[in-house]
Formats: sequence, C-alpha cells, structure tokens
Amino acid sequence: MSWKRFRRSLRKKRDEKAFRLAQDELAELLKEPELDVVYFDEAGFSLKGVVPYGWLPVGKRRDVPVTGAHGSNVQAIGFEHQDGHTQTYLHKGYVSTDTVIQIMDDFCETIEQTTVVVLDNASCHTSHAFKACVERWAARGLLVYHLPPYSPELNSIERLWKKLKYQLMPAEAWEKFSTLLNTLTSKLCDIGEVIFMPSLESCAQ
Repeated sequence: MSWKRFRRSLRKKRDEKAFRLAQDELAELLKEPELDVVYFDEAGFSLKGVVPYGWLPVGKRRDVPVTGAHGSNVQAIGFEHQDGHTQTYLHKGYVSTDTVIQIMDDFCETIEQTTVVVLDNASCHTSHAFKACVERWAARGLLVYHLPPYSPELNSIERLWKKLKYQLMPAEAWEKFSTLLNTLTSKLCDIGEVIFMPSLESCAQ
C-alpha cells in the first residue's frame, strides 16, 4: 500500500509547447519592474468536503464514495499578488460571467500601477461579455493574460486553494454552512482581504 493524495489531472491533454511558451512569457512579465502580476481563479468549497489522503494499493486506483453532508457551496474568487497577499471575494451560488466582471471592475479600483491578471480559460473568463470588457479594463491599467488550457501549475493561486482545502480547513469546518463560511473567512483574512458579495452580505459579521 502507498499513502497518497487522491487527485485528478488533465496534464496529458495540454499542449506542452503552448505550456512552455506561457511559462517563459510569465517569467518575463515577472521581471518587469513597472508591472504587477496577480493570479486569479475561483474555487468552490462544499459541505461534501474533501478526501485529501488515503491508503491505496500500489499500482491500483480506488474510487472514494461521497458520504458528506449536502448544502450550499461557498465560492472563493480571488487575486493573489506576488508577495502572497490576497484579495478574495466570497460568493454563494454559481459564478457567472457577470459575477466575474463585477469583481474585475471592483479590483480595478484597487490597483496602483499597470497590472497583469493571469487566469485560465473557464467559460466565464472567455465569454463574449467578458471579452467586451477587456479593452475598458486595459484603459484602467488592468491587462488580461490567459493561460493555455490545462496549465494550473502556472497559476499560483491554485496552490492556495489546495492548501486551504487539504491542510488549513479543519474537519469540523465541513459540518454546516455557517462553520464552513466562518472558517474559510478566518483563514483567508490571515493572508489578505475578504469581500462578501451581495449573495453573502446577510452572513457578514
């Protein structure tokens, strides 16, 4: 038996040439003193919880049945700066393009110099409505850089979401919606700012 973390991977689907090109381009952007580079992504936190580690037979795969409680999800929609500081918007429900646009507009008010936001190709990041805002954001100093598909390793904030789910969130956090929201908020406040979207304003303390 081997003690491993259960995980999914889409690495085999990606274009390695595009991945290496994006890797090099990001390295160059990070060297630019007149640019801020921030990483953007969404992560869902559900009462179903997570199964981080378990014993697996060597060379075997085993499915894990879902047995956790059911209930509302909390969506963490965040920006991570190069120094590790974060700005996270918490939202209840589906993350639509309109939600992302609202967050990008709000984030534009906080930047102090030209900023490149690195993000994946989720549908809410590539829709016509999103693309229609790119020029307006650029005029305000916010530039959008899309990663090639299946390249989560190039998005630093992905590591934050994994750390939250698999290391920082205690087991009791997944017992009910209020403990999930309060624990997630507390952990995120330790590393940055937390903003409640209108869908969660009634839960703000």
